[in-house]
Amino acid sequence: NNFIITIDINAFTSFKYSLTVLDISNNRWNNSYPFDSSPLYELEKIEKLLLRRNKITDIPNLFSLLKIREMDVSFNQINDVSVSQFLFFLYT
Repeated sequence: NNFIITIDINAFTSFKYSLTVLDISNNRWNNSYPFDSSPLYELEKIEKLLLRRNKITDIPNLFSLLKIREMDVSFNQINDVSVSQFLFFLYT
């Protein structure tokens, strides 16, 4: 509930090998840039990603987030979800 609209590309740099849970719920954040430029892209240890109630419009391929086991993107403005975006879960 911080009314976060943007997240700096380097916001999580110092935590990229240690952060396992990230909750950015109840903000105004959107993913208006390519995911490989996203501050979330390099979070190699992230297991739980909570993005509930933001302004996210699409879910990118999350292949870089190999440890992720739970993600909540409910109550966003997502228009389309492709099964291929989640295929990597079957092989990890």
